[in-house]
Amino acid sequence: MTVDSFTLAVIHSSLISIARDMKIMTMRTAYTQLWKEQGDLSCCLMNANGEIIAQDPNGFPIHVTTMPLQLQGAVESIGRKNLNPGDVIATNNPFIGGTHLPDVLIARPLFHDGELYAFACNRGHWADIGGMGPGSYSPATSDIHQEGILIPPVKLFEQDTPNSGVFEMIMSNIRNRSVGLGDLRSQYASCETAQRRCSELIKKYGLSVLTSTMDEIIVRAEQMTRAQIKNFQDGEYFARDCLDGDGQSADRVWVDIKVTIDGSN
Repeated sequence: MTVDSFTLAVIHSSLISIARDMKIMTMRTAYTQLWKEQGDLSCCLMNANGEIIAQDPNGFPIHVTTMPLQLQGAVESIGRKNLNPGDVIATNNPFIGGTHLPDVLIARPLFHDGELYAFACNRGHWADIGGMGPGSYSPATSDIHQEGILIPPVKLFEQDTPNSGVFEMIMSNIRNRSVGLGDLRSQYASCETAQRRCSELIKKYGLSVLTSTMDEIIVRAEQMTRAQIKNFQDGEYFARDCLDGDGQSADRVWVDIKVTIDGSN
């Protein structure tokens, strides 16, 4: 389905506005100062394939760029066929695209008449996720299990019903239960906001127009990216930087990267 340029621009701006409002909702209802004052969280909307179609303009690149990988890994783990309206997924697993354990992803699959068409995603840095050090930071850690609780992809809500066992498992492993539970609820509220706002768009334009707009956003994003790459000369480009020692050793960890440009690829 072809969407005219005016409608495309209006819907695209509306989707960005929804992602922005998700973050505002979280910051206004959160308990931790990390979110209320610093805004250490990022929100975005993804299509049914787990590709970003809109993001909060004030989001953190380290959150947003890896969020699709983590969402796709979570959906694969749970099973797309096992997702239902009213479900909410949670994970902080860094091995499927997460960052560090305090960054917890909350994702709500969005349905219309039984069809999955998008995901509302909120990744925020929790004030504490357990582990051996307050705030889940300690230079003495030697493996990831000392850094905090690792949450595999799980359903926090199943068809709008809280999974009390999962809630209790998470809250029993962090230091400040009231703050953790309040922040988790604020993430959930932001996904509820996205659900409501997207439903309003569908009521106004129809699902086919909305999903066609999402498809066109992905196409145009690729076209614009390839156009920018063409501004660089073909060849191989190298860079090197380092990380500080891990706390156990003063030895730096070096990272080398090579980028090959060949046309727009």
